[in-house]
Amino acid sequence: MKQIYFSILAAILINFLHVAAPGAQTADALYQKAAQLDEDGFLEEAVGTWEQVLEAQPEKKLETLTRLRLSSTYIKLSEMTKAVDVGKRLVLSQPDLFDAQFHLGNAQSKLKNYPEAIEAYKKTVQLRPDEGLGYIALSLAYFGNKNPDAAVEQLQMAKKIFKKKKNISWYRDARIMVQQIRGFAPYPPNFADLWLANNIDLVRNTYEKNVFNPEDIKS
Repeated sequence: MKQIYFSILAAILINFLHVAAPGAQTADALYQKAAQLDEDGFLEEAVGTWEQVLEAQPEKKLETLTRLRLSSTYIKLSEMTKAVDVGKRLVLSQPDLFDAQFHLGNAQSKLKNYPEAIEAYKKTVQLRPDEGLGYIALSLAYFGNKNPDAAVEQLQMAKKIFKKKKNISWYRDARIMVQQIRGFAPYPPNFADLWLANNIDLVRNTYEKNVFNPEDIKS
C-alpha cells in the first residue's frame, strides 16, 4: 500500500515539474525575444512582449529585469507617463534597488518632473556614492529645477569621482558642463532647454550601455 502511495506522489511530482518547467522556459524565451525586438527598434512589439513575460509570472529577478526594460522601452517610445508608472511600482517594492531609482529618475527627467527626478537620483548617489554618473544625472535634474548652484555642486562631486577613476572623458565633460551652466546665467531660463534635453538623453544612454548590469539584480 505504501509503495502505491509513494508511486502516486512521485507521478504527481513529475507531472508538476513537467508543467512548471515549460512556463519558466517560456518567460525566459519571451524575455530574450523582447530584448532583441527592443535592440532592433521594434519598440511597440517589444512592449507587448515584455508584458507577456510578466503575465508568465517569472521568478523575481526576471520580473525585476523585465520591469526595468519595460520602463526603458516606454521612454524610447516617448510614453513617459507609462515609464514613470512602471518605475514607481518597482521603486515601491524595491526602494533600495539602484537601477530602479535610476530608471525612475530617467523617466521623471524626460517628463520634466524635476523635483521627483531629484529625489530618485539622490537615492542613487546614496546607494552608490562611487558612481559618478548618478551625480551627473542629479546635477541635470537640479538645473532643470532652476537651481544651477546645486547643479554645479553635484558636477564638482562627479569630477572628483571621475578623476579618481581616471575616467578622462567624463571628467572633461563634467568640467565643460560646469562652465556651460555658469555661462547660461545671463540668459533666459529656457535658453538652455535643448542643452538640458540632450544631456539628459546622453546620461540615460550612457547609463543603459555602461552602468546598468543585469548581473547586479538579486534573485
